[in-house]
Amino acid sequence: MNNKGLAWMFVSLLVVVSLSVFFFPWNPNGSSPHDGQQSDTHAHHHGDHKMEVAFDTRTLADGDVILTAHIPAAGSSTNVRFELWKKGDATPQQVEVTNRGSGHFEARTTLQPGHWVCAVHVEEHSTSSHVHQEFEFVVPAH
Repeated sequence: MNNKGLAWMFVSLLVVVSLSVFFFPWNPNGSSPHDGQQSDTHAHHHGDHKMEVAFDTRTLADGDVILTAHIPAAGSSTNVRFELWKKGDATPQQVEVTNRGSGHFEARTTLQPGHWVCAVHVEEHSTSSHVHQEFEFVVPAH
C-alpha cells in the first residue's frame, strides 16, 4: 500500500471516530454529564408536540428535598405531577407540585437517603399532549 492509500485510510478512520464520539458520547461512570447526580433515563411522548423538561434537586439542612422542573413551553393549561420511588422499590409516591410561574414547578418532600427516581408527568390539556420523563438522583445521608 502506498502512502496516499495509508493517509486516506487514516483520515477515514479519524472521521468515523469523530462522528461516533459526537453522536454517541461515552461516559464511563454512567451518570449524567451535567452534574453527576441526575440523569434523564426515559422520555415518553403522547400527542404531536414534544416538551423539554429540565430537572434538578436540592437537599436542605433539615433533610427535606426540593424537586424542581423547568418546562419552558408550559402554558396556562399545563398540569405537572411528580411520581417518586426509591430505586429497587416499585412502590411510587406522588408529591404535591406547586406552579411557581414562568415554567417553574417545585415540590418539597422528605426522602430517605439513597438513589431515587422521579417521573415528571407533564400534561398539556390544550393540545392533549402528555410527556413522561424519568430522572435519577441521589439523596445524601444527613
